[in-house]
Amino acid sequence: MAKRIVWAVVAGVVAMTFLLSGHSEATGLYDNAPTVQSLTDRTVNRTVPDKDYYFFINLYADWCPHSQNAAPTVANFSRSVAGWHKVLRIGAVNCAENDVCDQLDMHRYPTFLLIPPNTQLVAQNFTILDPYHRSIDDFYTAALNALKSDQTITNRYSLSPIYTNRQSEICGAFPQTDRHKEQYVIIDDRKRPSPLTAMVCHPWSR
Repeated sequence: MAKRIVWAVVAGVVAMTFLLSGHSEATGLYDNAPTVQSLTDRTVNRTVPDKDYYFFINLYADWCPHSQNAAPTVANFSRSVAGWHKVLRIGAVNCAENDVCDQLDMHRYPTFLLIPPNTQLVAQNFTILDPYHRSIDDFYTAALNALKSDQTITNRYSLSPIYTNRQSEICGAFPQTDRHKEQYVIIDDRKRPSPLTAMVCHPWSR
């Protein structure tokens, strides 16, 4: 009888450990994406406002198939723009566990927000990106259009297209979203006086 009780307790502990570990894995679609900053109710209004760079934020629900399908693209995008950290950061909020999405009146997942620099309160200043355009090229376009239209950032970092004899070398290091199109990229080139410089990568320069 005692052995049966012991085995029952052991089985219960193993089952509980399995359920808890499975729940932990399911709650963060970006647990293995170090370039995506996971935000919560407690951290979003401490991390995002009053910064001198843009924030691209994915509002998602871990149970949502569309959110799950979009997660690898967001993670790849965040890795490819990691060098842009002076002008762009990537974050994500799991709306299944946080109330900030309700506060923003966002109930469609995933929803992609672009929050400009010097925003005092997230709920007061953001742009919702087109939900039907969620490829890495779409994210590039939205982010770069915002950066190029921001006078403060373009003045600070000289974000106007340049051409250099190192163009092929530099462009080859960037993801190729469309081999038939020009691609506007931002580089951190220590050989130039500006901390960040923009460049147009032509298809033939790769």
